This record gives sequence, C-alpha cells and structure tokens, in this order.
Amino acid sequence: PGLTSPGGKTRLDIKDVYVFEGSDPSKTVLAATVNPIATGDTKFADRREGAYHLRIDQNGDAIEDVTYSFSFVDRFFRDGQFVPVRRATGSEAREVTPNGKFIGFVSTEDSIRLLSGNGKLFTGLRSDPFFFDLSGFRGTVEGVGPRMFNDGMESDFFEDLNTLAIVIEVPDSKLGKQIGVWATTSSENGSRDRQVDRMGRPARRVAPRCAGAC
Repeated sequence: PGLTSPGGKTRLDIKDVYVFEGSDPSKTVLAATVNPIATGDTKFADRREGAYHLRIDQNGDAIEDVTYSFSFVDRFFRDGQFVPVRRATGSEAREVTPNGKFIGFVSTEDSIRLLSGNGKLFTGLRSDPFFFDLSGFRGTVEGVGPRMFNDGMESDFFEDLNTLAIVIEVPDSKLGKQIGVWATTSSENGSRDRQVDRMGRPARRVAPRCAGAC
C-alpha cells in the first residue's frame, strides 16, 4: 500500500520472482530480486534482521514441498557478506523460516559458487531486469500526460535502477516435473518468526528460450 516496503523493511522488500530454463536444459533457474533502491554499498538483510526463501510446490496444491533459504551474515572488518544455503523438504519446507539441510554457501564478492547436488548460486547487485514504461502507463491507464503504450516512444522506468539478486540453478530432478514457485522473506517477531513479504504469480509469460540474440 502506498508503494512502501512491507513493515518499512526495504532490505526484505521482494521486487520480482523469475523462473527459467538453465544453460543446461536439465536444470532450472530460480531468481528473486529484493530492495528497490539498492546501490553499490547496499547489503542484504543480516540474519538477525531477516531471511529470504524461494518456495516450490510440486503437486499443484499451492503448498510448498521444497524451500531454499538464504540467511546472510555480515563479515567483520571486511566488506561483503556470506550466505549459507539450506534446502528444506516436507513439513519443514512450510515453516516461516525453514532450516533444512546445508547445501553450500556463497559470498556476495564471489561471482558464482557451486552447491552440493550439482547446483550453482549467485547473490549480489544487478541492474533491475524488470521493464516498465511508467509514462506510457500513466497516459494509457490514468489519462495523465501525452504518452500512450505502443506509441514508439517506450522508455524503461527501471533502466537506471539497481536491485539485489538471489539466483540459484538446480537440477530439475530436485524440483519436479511441474512446479509452482514463489518467494517470501521473514524476520523475528519476539519469540516467533513472521512473514514480511511474499511475491509470486508472474505478471506475464517469459518468451521462449532462443538461440543467439533474442
């Protein structure tokens, strides 16, 4: 509401969730972007502030069967953060902040790190990949300004904005044949964890993968 971060927690504000085929057709990439005002000095929420989760439904009942969790740890006397990655299944995957089995870690100063089970992980600053023509939206939907959608003057409102990305590639065998994917963030609330934000159900279909430039 009011285009503000949930609970005022900008670092736990989920921007978008993406799912696409990996560089190897037998793998799938799951990605979430967070923090709409990230800069080169911006960090993910430390584990004492909150955690990030990618949740997978394997049977169409909209209940998570697998959850990948990411809890960042600030590095003392150095820049960057470490993030242990855990994979929870079954009832544990449905917890607000699942624990699960440790499958690897990455540093925000690394490019890509390998995970157990033949997976890969990246975390860090990236240009916001979401395209939105704000002036076209305002002219077409709100009737404000001279611009309209598809008038040949499209502009990307997010072109100069950055976000923090969590990107994990895993074998399809770890996910299932048909999956639903969403992301959540959580933080401690007294003696209990609570959900801060949730994002799922993409706004549009991603174009089919193609060879070369698309």
